[in-house]
Amino acid sequence: MLAKQHEFLRPLVMAYARDLEGFTQYLLELRTNFDRRSVEFVEIQAIYRRTNGRHVQQARRERMARAMEKNEALHGEVAYPTRIQWMTDVEHKWAQRRLEFLTGVRDRSGEQHLSTEARTEALLEFWDIIDTEIYKGDLPPWN
Repeated sequence: MLAKQHEFLRPLVMAYARDLEGFTQYLLELRTNFDRRSVEFVEIQAIYRRTNGRHVQQARRERMARAMEKNEALHGEVAYPTRIQWMTDVEHKWAQRRLEFLTGVRDRSGEQHLSTEARTEALLEFWDIIDTEIYKGDLPPWN
């Protein structure tokens, strides 16, 4: 139930209630309509960062759940402490690979820094590679 003063947002809430990624994209599109120094831009950016952080965490949890399910299918069940250590190791390896991937993209671009858009595109490409590896079962065995 929305507060009366927020009722005008109902169509937006209904459109994105189960689509956090879509909502973050909507915020980015909305933000581009304002000058970077405007109050509106700054406020939308703050909402975007918070929302995108939630989206990234949701995707991270979902990806790890798929990786563990695949590894269990490939290598059988293991005790909880082993699963936790495996998750930690895999996430650490992915983080290292992500940084190397972004460095490679930046080096190939010839720029000192990647734009937000280029970084976002590179990360989508990187996580697509990881998702393909999970699908194929290209994962390390349990520790």
